[in-house]
Amino acid sequence: MRAAVLGTGIMGAGSVAEAVDGADAVLSLVYDEASVLAVADELVGALGPDAVWVQSSTVGPDGVRRIAAAAGAAAGRLVDGPVLGTRKPAEAGALVVLASRPAAARASAAPVLDAVGSRSVDVGETIGDASALQLVCNAFVATLNAGIAQSWALASALGPAPALFVEALRGGAMDAP
Repeated sequence: MRAAVLGTGIMGAGSVAEAVDGADAVLSLVYDEASVLAVADELVGALGPDAVWVQSSTVGPDGVRRIAAAAGAAAGRLVDGPVLGTRKPAEAGALVVLASRPAAARASAAPVLDAVGSRSVDVGETIGDASALQLVCNAFVATLNAGIAQSWALASALGPAPALFVEALRGGAMDAP
């Protein structure tokens, strides 16, 4: 896969420090909190004095606070920036970015947030608040999916074709893509 993306404006790096060196902004989006913490020391060590770190991995509010603690002196330039969306909006640069960060990181982070998202929701200056809002939004998605499944099952049990349930909602106030 690495060979597939090189040459499309993406450069390869042999280490986290090499990738971060000279960057104005760094965005981390990896598997989990442990994965972020595994590279935090190297990332922070290579981060320039004015560079901002946008942490977008889904780690929860406590996780991002632990990441901020690991960032040490760079914590004032850390952005809690989880995203909402799936693969298609990610590929289109149309994610919704939830961002909480110290005021000092606000201007430097804006170009990164604009590059990955169609819009950003400013959640304030407290690290962890954006990750908390992401959990709230994810709970809504789970609830919506459960409700659709229950309505589909009810339509199946009562007799109308379940596809008619979807058709009845299409284009109305309750339609959810």
